Amino acid sequence: MDFFKHLEESIKKKNSLLCIGIDPQGDSLKGENIYERLLEFGKKIIEQTEPYAACFKPNIALYESFGIEGLKALKETIKIVPEGTPVILDAKRSDIGNTARAYSESVFDYYKADAVTLNPYLGKESFLPFLDYTEKGIFALCRTSNPGSGRIQELKVIGQNGYSDFYI
Repeated sequence: MDFFKHLEESIKKKNSLLCIGIDPQGDSLKGENIYERLLEFGKKIIEQTEPYAACFKPNIALYESFGIEGLKALKETIKIVPEGTPVILDAKRSDIGNTARAYSESVFDYYKADAVTLNPYLGKESFLPFLDYTEKGIFALCRTSNPGSGRIQELKVIGQNGYSDFYI
């Protein structure tokens, strides 16, 4: 099924637009048995919010910060999400050529995410491998909330003709 139809069905079923982030971080998760701790962290969030969640959005970087055990836990956490509730992998990936292809394969073939967040900075070429997955969804980063983001995101770019030479 097409991702956006899948998401729309979940929204209707749950009467909710809520997207639940799964963002493991902090000292309480560090230490022994990291895989089990991360899996329990994700499972608890999913179980407590599933009736209200139109989708879940685990953050790959926060899992990566725990090493290979974190990545194993991410894969298993995605499997825990009940069928019918889409998963958006918050990866903000962007690159060109073979690297973009590898990212798309990782996100969709290995992790089995339904959608991904991407950073459009490197242009449309960085999106092309993801677009080959026609049933999957892509969310392009266009504005962020971090305090320093305005230096770039609010920059006015004026060309010689008086119009912006910057095109999305």
